[in-house]
Amino acid sequence: MRGSKGAHIAVPRARVGNRDALTLLSPADGRVFFVLPSQAHAIVGTTDTYTASSPDDARASNEDVRYLLDAANAFFPNARLQGEDVVSAWAGIRPLLPTAADTPGAVTREHAVVTSASGLVSITGGKLTTYRVMARDVVRVVLHRLRRRAFGDRTETLPLPGGDFQSLDGLISEAQRAIRDVALACHLVISHGTRWSDVWDVMLRDADGRTLVAPDLPYTMGELRYSVANEMAETLGDLLIRRTHLAFETRDHGIAAAERVAGAVASQLGWTAAEQQRAIEDYAAEAERVFGAIS
Repeated sequence: MRGSKGAHIAVPRARVGNRDALTLLSPADGRVFFVLPSQAHAIVGTTDTYTASSPDDARASNEDVRYLLDAANAFFPNARLQGEDVVSAWAGIRPLLPTAADTPGAVTREHAVVTSASGLVSITGGKLTTYRVMARDVVRVVLHRLRRRAFGDRTETLPLPGGDFQSLDGLISEAQRAIRDVALACHLVISHGTRWSDVWDVMLRDADGRTLVAPDLPYTMGELRYSVANEMAETLGDLLIRRTHLAFETRDHGIAAAERVAGAVASQLGWTAAEQQRAIEDYAAEAERVFGAIS
């Protein structure tokens, strides 16, 4: 594989004003980047830089941030985005198939499924947005080797958990009638699909279930407890970085909320007081690894 680092930044969407997702070409070098609406924020990305670094060491550099700000300002000049407008910045590494291309942007994002002489099935390349196609292709190879072709594969049509609905707008309307809070109903449906009502039940059951984890964001203590009980969340990083987007939507990346969240889920996870404190410290270290030092 060949690694390519991609960086993103989150900025206030009100400054940018984009209603929809946009695919644009950077005026600096013609590379593709995106401006994506994400609730109160606009996500601008991504860069494309070859790297041999470990994914654990991936960071959005000052150069990455400046490149993305300049590209966004070229298309949204009234935004006048500066470094202090960046709420968060992060990076990841794409596992690209090796080619002779000089620039990462010219390298294919396709994947390859290979079977070794010993029968090990491996997949290389691809990207997060094509994970279902990747899963389908691997399953088909495995079924063929097991001579189970008659079994068929359901990965292409099987709904994801909570994805068994026909109309997103209809589901949101149903949630709004029950919850009587438009923003919260939209968040629960978009995040959990038809399982929104299960999350809502937890929020109603707990005395602090509807308490917001952070001001102006839709995440609640009840939703986090649901994630622990039903989505295998075991750490504060699972809750604040991977189950919600809170770490990406606050300037301190969830550090201020970590202590309260730890207290809210400690009994569920069986933490002692010492383990609870260690979980808070571990989260601070993880947030620094993902986003860089907290300023």
